[in-house]
Amino acid sequence: MLKNRITTICFFMLMFIIGITSSLSPQSNPASNNLSTSTTSAQSSPTTTKNIGSVIQPIDLTAVNDPSLKEVLKQINEKLSVINDYYCVVNVSTLVKTGELAYTEEQCFKRPNLFLGKMTQTNHILADMKGCVTISVFDGQYLWKFIKNAPGSGKELAKRFEGKLPPAELEKMIRNHETPKIYKYNPIRFNQAGFSIDELIASGRLLKPFQNCDIKTLKLLNQNESVWVFSAKPNESHMGIGQVQLTIDKNTGIIQKIQYFRSDGSVESTETISNVKLNIGMEDSKFKFIPPAGIEIIDDTENIIQSLNRQKKQN
Repeated sequence: MLKNRITTICFFMLMFIIGITSSLSPQSNPASNNLSTSTTSAQSSPTTTKNIGSVIQPIDLTAVNDPSLKEVLKQINEKLSVINDYYCVVNVSTLVKTGELAYTEEQCFKRPNLFLGKMTQTNHILADMKGCVTISVFDGQYLWKFIKNAPGSGKELAKRFEGKLPPAELEKMIRNHETPKIYKYNPIRFNQAGFSIDELIASGRLLKPFQNCDIKTLKLLNQNESVWVFSAKPNESHMGIGQVQLTIDKNTGIIQKIQYFRSDGSVESTETISNVKLNIGMEDSKFKFIPPAGIEIIDDTENIIQSLNRQKKQN
């Protein structure tokens, strides 16, 4: 996601920087698409603005010279164009030198840009981050993140600072880490700064299969009766990655699997998509975020823009 997406590793690190301390407990039933944001007092309702948030664009066929590949991409464009909303489960595993970063996210999306996701950190190199749950909602006006860490995670965090901070500061750190927080982001400011809300959420990801690829390098590696398998060089959002490989369902045009390979050929990150349900008639009200009473709302827009600018300069 630099320009339109942070790499998976940077995403995890960014979440740590902004203090992801979270776990909303909405009723979530994947089988019935019952991912919910209902709480106690009304705050925001979907008033979708098409030019902010995630923007779904067809695959750019003008950048492809191979006629047979262009025909396949045209088919994918046609299949994706008739999808108005979807539900899916995304599993991501990223291997780093010190271990594995992994999460599972239930996602709901409705055109043009409404998004609801529940992400659970299933593994992390930092014990205090494992079990963190983040609810992300883009309601057409703002991006909201409701974040709460797992019980006991504050003590795990404090262990890293024992002997470095006085007991009173450690206790304060524990309370802060385990206190739920709500972060709010203004997508218009992201656009003005040259970024996108896609830096923080995977909104509409299934309808943008090649968003992390340099489309001019795209190749069709192989295919069978049910899937196409593509490879490409990454775009500028994934500096340091050698190759991206994607498996796409022939019937729906939906991604089934993405793998990111390092320059030495080893796998850095694997993303799998399952439990896909298309055009199920989601109501806009599903994407209405109602902050629970008594929880601080932090406008973190400028902080994240500054972090993204620093990362952009480093790249």
